[in-house]
Amino acid sequence: MKPTTLRLTTLRLTTLRLGRGRLAFLAIFFLAPAFGGSAAFASVITDSPGLPPNTGSYQAGAATLAYPGIVIANASLQPDAGSASIVITGGNEIDSFTATLNGSLSLGGMPLIPFTLSGPESVEELARTSSTELGTFSAQMLSLDVTGTVGGHSVELMLDQNLGNSTGTTTVADNGGGMFRIDSFFDVFTEISLDGGPFQAQINAPTVLTLQSLPEPGTLTLLALGACSGLVLTRRRPLAGN
Repeated sequence: MKPTTLRLTTLRLTTLRLGRGRLAFLAIFFLAPAFGGSAAFASVITDSPGLPPNTGSYQAGAATLAYPGIVIANASLQPDAGSASIVITGGNEIDSFTATLNGSLSLGGMPLIPFTLSGPESVEELARTSSTELGTFSAQMLSLDVTGTVGGHSVELMLDQNLGNSTGTTTVADNGGGMFRIDSFFDVFTEISLDGGPFQAQINAPTVLTLQSLPEPGTLTLLALGACSGLVLTRRRPLAGN
């Protein structure tokens, strides 16, 4: 199981010569991804040992997916367990299902635009011989092809096998009371196409996607707002003394 790391972004606020509006934007841009990742709980608890998990999503946390002229932040890959087709072949389990990628995209340095892309994904768990087997399994994301529209542009994101295999580890364990704990991560290599143009390889690959169960959206909103409020107050104190 890959350990998760708490990531925080530090700003030297007293040295910034910015207006409150721009400072609030910086607070959201830098701290929202950090809270999105560090406020989440690594692993999920579920009533099924099946894969893909029927709850949670694979989060990039504060990490980004960068391509020439394009940046994706707050990436969250959500498998639809209800659409899964499971095949046991050659002593391995192969899961094929629909996935949804949520996040925010910046094109050419412009502000981030929220987006949702969806499409097929397939994952293989090595040496898992039944869909209810417990244990730790080496895994590989075999395919991912999600499409959608972002800011008026058609976008397609796929795995880039030329960069490397998107591998990881998944652990399914008995959590007692008929519940199961699933820990999982993948190191993913991707490429992106804009408006049907040529695919561009990710320049900061791989990105680690970790299975996480998030708090209620309202909790994250309060955390982000509280962080922004603290930043503005910190910025104003030196001004009051001038």
